[in-house]
Amino acid sequence: YETFVANEILGASYIKANDYPNAVKAFEVSLNSGMMTGEAKTQRLKMLTQVYYQSKNYPKTIDLANQYLTEVPNDTEIPILVAQSYYLRNDFENAAVRLRAITKARGGAVKEETLNLLMSAEYQLKNDTGVIQTLEMLADRYPKPQYMKDLVAMNEKTLRGGTTKTNLDVYLIKFTAGLLASPADYTGMTELALQDGLPG
Repeated sequence: YETFVANEILGASYIKANDYPNAVKAFEVSLNSGMMTGEAKTQRLKMLTQVYYQSKNYPKTIDLANQYLTEVPNDTEIPILVAQSYYLRNDFENAAVRLRAITKARGGAVKEETLNLLMSAEYQLKNDTGVIQTLEMLADRYPKPQYMKDLVAMNEKTLRGGTTKTNLDVYLIKFTAGLLASPADYTGMTELALQDGLPG
């Protein structure tokens, strides 16, 4: 019991000093001492997951997070740490899988930073469809000119060079978003409209 108490005090002191590597060592000794059970043990798993993340030990973060989520599958904080840990290890595939699941589960309540992280993971995976889908969610839920501009640019990249109709669609998207920037843009849109048989 004395060892357990000593490690609890040590761990708290290390946390205060922002010495996360030594903090997790002390708290893991407490966790494995047999003195913690039930809810206390579950909450210690969560706390250790968070401290390992702060100490940039991402493999250990993922390992303990998965143990914790077995006990508390509806937790809303720890799945984000798992996704961020995968991302910071450059494991963009697993990061994207986790972030897509979080986005689906939370629907309209998903945070802007979560969607930005998902968009970045999709970009790293060269998944243009995923980038566009995420940008659509950002533009819809957190409307900002930059999101609309990026969305138009991605759609333009996808559609450009197709038929007259798809090229005209690019101009119409830009026009609707207020992103036709020069007289040449308006001229190009008008010429394509005429080629498509629309009245001048």
